[in-house]
Amino acid sequence: MFAKSAFHELGGMKGLLVSGFAAIAAGSGAMLSLHAGSDLDPFHSVISEYVWQSAGWLLPASLTLFAAGAALIAEAMRRAGLSRWIVALLLVWGASMFLIGPSPPTGRACRCRCRAASTATPLSPPSW
Repeated sequence: MFAKSAFHELGGMKGLLVSGFAAIAAGSGAMLSLHAGSDLDPFHSVISEYVWQSAGWLLPASLTLFAAGAALIAEAMRRAGLSRWIVALLLVWGASMFLIGPSPPTGRACRCRCRAASTATPLSPPSW
């Protein structure tokens, strides 16, 4: 009886881990697709500029997938009995991704600041 319930619990944790890593992999794929399809330089552009690209919807989608994956992995770790600190830190990271993901920057002022910041050279101040 005990062995059957332990095996069932292990299967549940495995499912959570596989689902969590699959969500993070899908989010990474979405982020890479967004970057590959844009003409932005990741060294000189801020991440919020990707929202204004033709496939900009991939940014909130990828961040939301990161959040879902973090929640699934955190639950698997909690069930496995890992440290509460590890689970808490993973949940905080996932919550921050969830809060940032569905709320991209809006408005003309943000677009102007983003463009000014991306065109500034390291030696010149931003022209806001």
